[in-house]
Amino acid sequence: MPENRLIELLTRKMAGEASDSELHELDEMLSEHPDAIDTEEIFTQIWNAKVQEEDVNYFYKKHKKKYQDQFESTESLEAFAPRESWFKKHRFTSAAIFSLLTLTCSAYYIFSSTQKTTTATVSEYTHIVAGKGIRKAITLPDGTKVWLNGDSKLSYNAKMNEEDTRRVSLTGEAFFDVAHDKEHPFIIRTAKVSIKVLGTAFNVSAYPNDKKCETTLLRGSIELTVNDDSKQKFLLKPAEKFALINEEREKTPKNGIHQNEGGTLVIEHVTLVKVANKEYVAETSWTDNTLIFDNESLEDIATKLERWYNVKITISGQSIGKYRFTGAFENETVEQALSALQIIKSFNFKINENDITIY
Repeated sequence: MPENRLIELLTRKMAGEASDSELHELDEMLSEHPDAIDTEEIFTQIWNAKVQEEDVNYFYKKHKKKYQDQFESTESLEAFAPRESWFKKHRFTSAAIFSLLTLTCSAYYIFSSTQKTTTATVSEYTHIVAGKGIRKAITLPDGTKVWLNGDSKLSYNAKMNEEDTRRVSLTGEAFFDVAHDKEHPFIIRTAKVSIKVLGTAFNVSAYPNDKKCETTLLRGSIELTVNDDSKQKFLLKPAEKFALINEEREKTPKNGIHQNEGGTLVIEHVTLVKVANKEYVAETSWTDNTLIFDNESLEDIATKLERWYNVKITISGQSIGKYRFTGAFENETVEQALSALQIIKSFNFKINENDITIY
């Protein structure tokens, strides 16, 4: 991972000088490299402290205590300590703060690179990947249970129990039943949003190319932050869901409650979907191996079918892609699923191994 570029992007973001392309680059870097979350946390602590002398000293002492065994001597530790006279003599510009951040994080990377098996390192991150057509159940080291949907990736520190904060990184969709630990918050990082919890059950859908990044809460409470607007936080209650909708791909809904550069932010109640006299929670039914869609376009359903059955679907004709359906699939094959949809709307399809054309 390019550490210098990460430091530069984090500094530009916190100084309010990052462009849209730089923010996008940073989100992708944080999502692809879970260890970068540690660096982001260091930056945030220093920046939010407004670089006051007592705050920096507190942070330094905490950092020193955590990585003390990685230094050759106490003297080498003191070389990094902020000097009182320096803080009194200089005003803190973004350039000065950048220098401090760079120094701190450079030290952090030195510590990380020299760590042995007795200390958590980047190499100890575990990456769980569920390919298309695969759903996995995982128990994390802290006892948190995770169900990972198809075409998804979860990364976490194998020694998360030794950290102040339990952190994981998610690309795709997962259902979390978080082990309660009020002393050690559980944080999930996706490309667009970050979620902080103590102990609760909820679903997160954050596929990179989807129109929506969605979080659905079943039990407990969560605090959600949009990555490019860290000052704006949302608290969800049970049976509520949050969605960040890409306006470029989907018209802004009437119940949108907030606007930001990344799209419309919506909070609404979870509603049950009724199919054949049965009621389902569409957002979490996949954990019971049931695929639910509620008044969704064939274009969006095709994306779900690709992940569910590990196939590639091409739709020929925009009008066909706009057909809307409500339904549920459990044990059907992809051919049976498409045949069922044909009964509701007229279209044809052709299957060639894992490639499907709808026309």
